[in-house]
Amino acid sequence: EALRKASAYGDGMPDVLRALQQVEIDHWNVGLRTILTKAGIWHRLNRASRRRLQKVRMILGAAMCRRTHCVLALILSRTPSVESAVRLIEMAVSDKKRFADAAGCITPYDIHGTMEMIFMDGGAAFNNSELRAVLRDLKVDFEISPGGLPHFRGMVERLFRTFDDHVMSWFEGRTFSDIVAKGDYDPDARTGTSVEELGRVLVRYVVDRHHNRPLKELAGETPRECYLRLTKEHGVCPPPDSHKLRNVFGTDIKRIIGPGGIRFLNIQYRSRALHEHFLKVG
Repeated sequence: EALRKASAYGDGMPDVLRALQQVEIDHWNVGLRTILTKAGIWHRLNRASRRRLQKVRMILGAAMCRRTHCVLALILSRTPSVESAVRLIEMAVSDKKRFADAAGCITPYDIHGTMEMIFMDGGAAFNNSELRAVLRDLKVDFEISPGGLPHFRGMVERLFRTFDDHVMSWFEGRTFSDIVAKGDYDPDARTGTSVEELGRVLVRYVVDRHHNRPLKELAGETPRECYLRLTKEHGVCPPPDSHKLRNVFGTDIKRIIGPGGIRFLNIQYRSRALHEHFLKVG
């Protein structure tokens, strides 16, 4: 507590002038018990059967632009894994129109591009060779902040608190921040929200509410207005095309070539180049 009240300070961070110049990414243990369902059976179950399904706390990964306060990506997963971190970066640099359409958003979710630098913590999900290889291929710099100092990524940490106050508070099954606030509340007995519903609500909140809410940190501008203005003034690095996305984020798997070509996902692939290679090496 003394270190928090009387910590050393300096000149702070340099000014961030451009959209997507600096992006923060982090994971958060969602303060809500949700029901893990199998696709296609939820609508056929009654309320009692739904409550008997497996109840979990999901991990939410988020990527946020420091300059515009826009949320570039959201990923729900069971654990903060390397796979979820890679998919978080993939969503941040990809077109997200399909997510907004699936959630029924009114505002377009057209905020994407290649960021210049990423700030992340030193957890195993981020500090690994696989994620660094992805960032190298995208030509994105990164910086890993020291452990135990969440204020170095204070913007995305504050975003998680906003989610807890403005989104999770509307649902039953909250876990709360501590046992004092929780009291005798039993989240498992009151769980009634599926993971799919939680994902749709988060996307809808970010696209239609968060991006259109005036912020005092932006002098009264909304994050979307700030992003559109800065992209006209300075532009952003374009997102990778479909070929680069497939090369960077695609599935890396080895197959043995045969007379019929290569078999992958029970599909046979043949071409003249593969046939010539097979004649040379067998």
